[in-house]
Amino acid sequence: TGSFDLANSVTVLQHVPYDAQVEAWREIRRVLVKGGHFIMLEAVIDRGPHVFSRSREEWIREAAAAGLRLHKTVLYDFAPLLYGMRALADLARGGSSEGKLPPVEDYVRKFRSIGERRGLVHGAWRAVLHAATMLSYPIEPVISLTGPASFAHHAGFVFQAV
Repeated sequence: TGSFDLANSVTVLQHVPYDAQVEAWREIRRVLVKGGHFIMLEAVIDRGPHVFSRSREEWIREAAAAGLRLHKTVLYDFAPLLYGMRALADLARGGSSEGKLPPVEDYVRKFRSIGERRGLVHGAWRAVLHAATMLSYPIEPVISLTGPASFAHHAGFVFQAV
């Protein structure tokens, strides 16, 4: 109890079901000394069968409820070409991305089924996705400064125990 000055979590809480996250937050606060820091990196958009992410505001609210005050937050993982392709694919299916994209697993399943039917199409699509991913990262710093915050897929947080 109250033994640590610093604790961290890298994409762990997003894999804890929502109802269990409350207890996880309490435990994080319990082990920190007053004034201690908790650093976490978590998804703020993707959700799926094993991904229970929250929006930036929701993560901050959950931390506050546990007795942690936000010190700093940084948005990252914009990958504009990759996520732009995902949004276009969603819109082409007749859906609406509305800033909330389907989980990556939806695309993996879709691409696997395409690959089972048409191996060349699947291989080509994977190559396009790979290229989009690789080309996204060099332009990410520009997008992070000029693009809307809703484009970020992850956030880094620094909280302080009160």
